[in-house]
Amino acid sequence: MSKDKDRDHGHGDSRTERLLEGIHTALAATERANEKRHDELLAALRQGRKRVSFGFKVGVPKQKTQTHMLEITISNEQQIKVTVSPKTDTGRPAKLDGSPAWTVLSGNSQVVVSEDGLSADLVSSEEPGVTEISVKADADLGEGIEEIADVIVLTVQGATAKNLGLSVGQPTPKPTV
Repeated sequence: MSKDKDRDHGHGDSRTERLLEGIHTALAATERANEKRHDELLAALRQGRKRVSFGFKVGVPKQKTQTHMLEITISNEQQIKVTVSPKTDTGRPAKLDGSPAWTVLSGNSQVVVSEDGLSADLVSSEEPGVTEISVKADADLGEGIEEIADVIVLTVQGATAKNLGLSVGQPTPKPTV
């Protein structure tokens, strides 16, 4: 008997069976991943996206940039305009491929996006609280997608009294003693 057959206790095919089982498991995992990606692509097309990514790239990998955060505080009687002004690593103006997407991640404040998508009014909620807003855009001007993103943390505080609002009534006779 060979060493393999000794180890397999006379079952010479068990090694081949394990190999085939491993291949089958890998193929099943790949099929599940492909089905998931297919569903994501269909959802993107239904949402009217003009481009979709197939999840693979050729060339030198690009380092992912960190998401930046902008913190803003306003009262529940205010709104504030935020403008997108993309820059390169050296601070020079840069272009985007398409309009940025503004999304309220959490909270009750609202975002009113301009027609070109390069600015938005952040409208405070009536109740104090925090609203997180995501702004995403495509920095790749070609066929690919290089998503860059920032997060806005909008803190809404309750408006406070700024004056006593004194008013004067009509004169009346004073009481006599």
